[in-house]
Parts: sequence; C-alpha cells; structure tokens
Amino acid sequence: MALLDKARSASEEEASRRRDIERSRAEARRKVEQMADTVQFNDPWIHHSDVTKSPEELLQARQQAWRYQAHRIEMARRRDMMQVHGCVLK
Repeated sequence: MALLDKARSASEEEASRRRDIERSRAEARRKVEQMADTVQFNDPWIHHSDVTKSPEELLQARQQAWRYQAHRIEMARRRDMMQVHGCVLK
C-alpha cells in the first residue's frame, strides 16, 4: 500500500510539474507575441497602410526594405574605401 501511495504521489508530482511547464511555456509565447507586436508597432519601415496587408506581404516589404538598407550601407562602405585609397569619385 505504501508503494502504491508513493507511486501515486510521484505521478501526481510529475503531472503537476508538466502542467507548470506548459503554463510557463504558454506565458512565454504570449510575451513573445506581445513583443513582436510592439516591435512591429515601433518599426520605422511600417507604413499606416500596412494594416491592410497580409503577414506575407508585410514580410516581403520588410525584406525589401532591409535589402535596400544593406545596399545603401554597402555603397557607403565602397565610397569610404575609395576615399581612403585616394580614388577620385565623379
């Protein structure tokens, strides 16, 4: 009988631990979703008309903006390198 009670107690503890883990995972997911919403809200690349776009369209627009920004950074880097090495820009 004592062994059965001990096994039942261990089983209940395991079930409780699993519920706690699931509860903390759900809370973490809610926090991440809330952070993502905040980041999107504060994103300077988002336009007021973006509320009418699907998530896929928003992602494509953001990726295009990032590519453009990377291109601008690369062009500035090249310009700086040319100036450092004494090349004349026209």
